[in-house]
Amino acid sequence: MTQKIIYFTASAVASEQELADIAALNTMAEPPYLVQVSNASIPAGLGKDGSGADITEACDFVAGTIPAAYSGVAEFDIDNPPAPELPADQAVVSNGGTVPVTNSAGAAIGNATATVAANAVSRVALPATIAAISNGGTVTVQNSAGAAVAGSHAATVANGALSYIRLAATIAPVAAGNQTIVDAAGKSSTATRTVSAGAIGTTTLAGTDCIVKNGNTFPAAGGGNISVTVAAGVPTFTYTAP
Repeated sequence: MTQKIIYFTASAVASEQELADIAALNTMAEPPYLVQVSNASIPAGLGKDGSGADITEACDFVAGTIPAAYSGVAEFDIDNPPAPELPADQAVVSNGGTVPVTNSAGAAIGNATATVAANAVSRVALPATIAAISNGGTVTVQNSAGAAVAGSHAATVANGALSYIRLAATIAPVAAGNQTIVDAAGKSSTATRTVSAGAIGTTTLAGTDCIVKNGNTFPAAGGGNISVTVAAGVPTFTYTAP
């Protein structure tokens, strides 16, 4: 908003100092101030009010040789002018000041601290507990025990929020439950898997299945032993008489 200043000269002819003052005011006259020059030795000619006092011209500031009638108006200090009002869409940010930060959807993220140097904002820093991540950016994934999960894991960000993190193609999340186990020959069995502290504990075969390894021996009914040879997932059983 433009503010009006009336500068009063002491006489009809302005002195050198008064002319310098007027020139200084004129340099700052756009847009904060409208400067009007009046002669203090000549009445304003606006008449008298009900109490007989001279009616003064409305203004925000006065300067120069100020008539007594204007003693109630703020005097404008030409050497130290007040800072003009900023437009509603501008603000002053000081070094160390905080600025609220939101995502693109307007949800609050936190307050960022501004760094100001050489009359310019060089950056705003988020708190150490808040991070910015871009769509497609990679993050480290850990299990509940804090062990890193191998691979590169990409983040998907949409509408200002992290939607999900996609594990690398060679990594699969594993929960406790059933799992199909297949041997080298393609024979399968269903086993029960346990997961604890972010790691697979055991995988247990059904009670009707067992693991046969190369070199195993078993006692044969009626005496003797059965030895096992396993190749390519196929067992061969050999009976040895007692």
